[in-house]
Amino acid sequence: MKSKKHFLVVDDSELSLRVTEMLLNSFGISGDYVSGADAAFTALSRRDYDLVLIDYLMPGMNGIETVEVIRRMAGGQRRGYYANLPIIILTAEENEELVAEMIASGANGVLTKPLQAEDLKKVMSEWTPRVHGISDESLDAALAEDPEGFAELVRIFCEDIPAKRARIDAALNAADYEEYTVEVHRIKGECKIINANELAEAAKVLEFTGKAITGAVPNGKNDEDNKMTVLVDTPKLLYALEQMRPELLDVADDIMPGEEEPAAAAEQSEAPSAVRKDELEKLLRYADHALESLGDGDIQLTSEWLEEIKELTVRLLR
Repeated sequence: MKSKKHFLVVDDSELSLRVTEMLLNSFGISGDYVSGADAAFTALSRRDYDLVLIDYLMPGMNGIETVEVIRRMAGGQRRGYYANLPIIILTAEENEELVAEMIASGANGVLTKPLQAEDLKKVMSEWTPRVHGISDESLDAALAEDPEGFAELVRIFCEDIPAKRARIDAALNAADYEEYTVEVHRIKGECKIINANELAEAAKVLEFTGKAITGAVPNGKNDEDNKMTVLVDTPKLLYALEQMRPELLDVADDIMPGEEEPAAAAEQSEAPSAVRKDELEKLLRYADHALESLGDGDIQLTSEWLEEIKELTVRLLR
């Protein structure tokens, strides 16, 4: 499966850059390969990366110093991008104190050179999983058991993500914590179905907190603290769902591209199929939601509905 992830590799050795490029290519990962810290800063200012691999011993600024500068950089397409960007330092040194210094500088990990495929794979699985919220191991297990079934479940799950957010926002705006608890309970169960166990656990905590607010169960915290937990952690859960959505759909499309059979295409040229009619009705519902959100002054939710409309329109025009 071709990955859409893109790495930055920084090393003063052309041979090392080529070795790393060959390893990344074997995993279906694309990358930019530059020599030295200055070239790395330029590359980072031009686009966002999913992960950075930096050699420790380079002329001028070494790997530790380079990481420290990156962590202080401002900008990026996502809030806190440079502070949270996964960075791994590559080194041939075997010195525990030096490794500790590398981690203290802001690096997320250290790999020993010469770089081994298995070591790189472990780092990628930890810091750049194919789908955020699902471990590569869990994803592989689901795909091995029933790939077509998993793809179908994923599409159903992803289609409902904007509605999940709308329902939760509505419940919180109305201070309806019973309805809120029902919604996060549903998310917990659905995340378990698609093996998104980390998100299921996060939803479980919010479900328990919601029950505490309604008085259904005690959790040892006062009402104010519980409501603050909901206020702070609910957006994190919703953001994680939005982040995983395109990645899940990519996995589903790799399994079942959804292309019509020739016979079905011929039938559609004569009359609209029931599926197409349903999609048109869905498009109208999405438009209603967008107008409603705009009328409420919720620009962020309006933008999300417009993105849904765009994606569905593209599918309808294929």
